[in-house]
Amino acid sequence: MSKKVRYLAIFSILGAFFRRWFGGGFKDVSRFWKYLFLVLCVFFMYFLNFEEFPYKDLRMYLTTIAMCVFWAIGHGDYFVVNNEEPDEGRLKWVDWILRKIYGENNYYNFWGNITGMFIRYTTTAILVAVCIPSFLFITAGALVAFSYGLMGKLFPNKAYTEYAEYMAGALVFGLLYLCI
Repeated sequence: MSKKVRYLAIFSILGAFFRRWFGGGFKDVSRFWKYLFLVLCVFFMYFLNFEEFPYKDLRMYLTTIAMCVFWAIGHGDYFVVNNEEPDEGRLKWVDWILRKIYGENNYYNFWGNITGMFIRYTTTAILVAVCIPSFLFITAGALVAFSYGLMGKLFPNKAYTEYAEYMAGALVFGLLYLCI
């Protein structure tokens, strides 16, 4: 097994556990420590992909900040993909787009939630993609939405959001490592 494949597996596993931890799983810890872990992971990805640690490379710092934004912005209740009840806790700008796509109050369903996740994560993935620069990272929004949608269909109970966090974290960290 090549080094690249081993590192891809390691970062995917770290990402799975990071996303679950960031989403509230495990022990409740200050967001400071979660962001610090994320920053160190991104720095280490850069370290492994360059012959010298690129501490002078502005892209590394911009990518790190962009990844913090990628995970930080809330996603409303879209992550509960099987929920079909109207709620007011959603992201207003995403709701506006969903109303344009599905019509007024017709987006409180599985596909509306998946589309909301896709829109929310794709918009922040664009920022990360510009910073790396690798426009392949824009697909991170689709990977997150796919993770929640698949787990919502496979495990239509409350545990599916936990499984989706593991899957989304693994896919996004793996993708980030490949894009750097």
